Amino acid sequence: MEVEDGMKAANAQYDVSTMYIGPTFISIDEHIKYIEIAIASNADGIITTAPDPEAFTPFINKAVAAGIPVVLLDADAPDSNRNFYAGTSNYKGGVIHAAIVQNPFEMGRLGVELLYQIQEGMGPYEQIIDTGVTVVTANNVNNYK
Repeated sequence: MEVEDGMKAANAQYDVSTMYIGPTFISIDEHIKYIEIAIASNADGIITTAPDPEAFTPFINKAVAAGIPVVLLDADAPDSNRNFYAGTSNYKGGVIHAAIVQNPFEMGRLGVELLYQIQEGMGPYEQIIDTGVTVVTANNVNNYK
């Protein structure tokens, strides 16, 4: 079940109305525009993700200051005034991923492309992968603005 399908089912179950909106491509600027629209519309609440915590924090704080509860999913902005965060531990995910990819990469080089929100998961690569494997890239979602 997709997130939007679950949201529609909850709409019927709890007799509420929600909107599933946002850019269909990775764009921090477009994502923030949708949050600004929700604030200007005086939404009853905002559920979103914060793939670039520094960029999102002022808008999350603006929403909360306006009395709009903000829930973050998957990518947190821990220094914001968000009301709630639900997501995975990216560090632990990195530990698991590093253990999985360790064996297939005998050639000694591993390119890893990561979104901003999982860069904290890079640590396990240095800790778990044998010294013969070198992590050669870690790209930031900010490159896609």
